[in-house]
Amino acid sequence: MSDPQQILNTAEGALLLRMSKAKLRELANEGRVPAFRVGRRLRYRRSDLLSWVETQALANVTPPTKGPWPRSWSSEKIQEQIRLRHQFIEQGGDLDDLVGWAKFLTARRADGTAE
Repeated sequence: MSDPQQILNTAEGALLLRMSKAKLRELANEGRVPAFRVGRRLRYRRSDLLSWVETQALANVTPPTKGPWPRSWSSEKIQEQIRLRHQFIEQGGDLDDLVGWAKFLTARRADGTAE
């Protein structure tokens, strides 16, 4: 399991996103992908890049009318659920483990990090 807070350089970030280093640098310099600088070098948190991918994937998608989401949920609510599921998996969780998922959500509410 990789550390979700792992700091990546441009080459590693580009490999993760399956894009060229030049394109990743361009997106970072334009502020379109989350990045920060250490000196003159761009760095990326792995978790930020994965969240960015999810946001991009959902940006032009209308909420499904069928599937695991209630029809009344907004696209923001669906995106939040996907982000939570991603966090749970990044922490070593298995979505087939309903008890683990419930404990994860309960802990978030207890910490005040949930809605």
